[in-house]
Amino acid sequence: METDWIASIIICSIFALQIRAVGACGYVLVSSFLIRENILQLITVNVHASLTYILAAAGMNAVPSMDAIYVIFGTLLLLNCGFFVFILHIIYTIFLTKLGIKPSLRPPRWLGKATFS
Repeated sequence: METDWIASIIICSIFALQIRAVGACGYVLVSSFLIRENILQLITVNVHASLTYILAAAGMNAVPSMDAIYVIFGTLLLLNCGFFVFILHIIYTIFLTKLGIKPSLRPPRWLGKATFS
């Protein structure tokens, strides 16, 4: 049974987001414990300050809320996971096809034209 490429990328990105978020939190917690410093607080304060400077440079006199910072962070993490899964799907399709194995995903036409012609 063949699966749609876009649906597979979206579903895998959501699962990768959960795994990467847990891994990032674990990394921050372990690092914070080892160096005895609250790294999450440092990251949040620096992102808040950077965003405030960017908004000020754009002429907007606004202070971003913590919710806005968390939304930006979540969006960037989801984009990161999406690109990572997209590249894995391309590599998966190319390697399996070159090995003579029919992939279970239906590759898009542009990938088929680029790699199999």
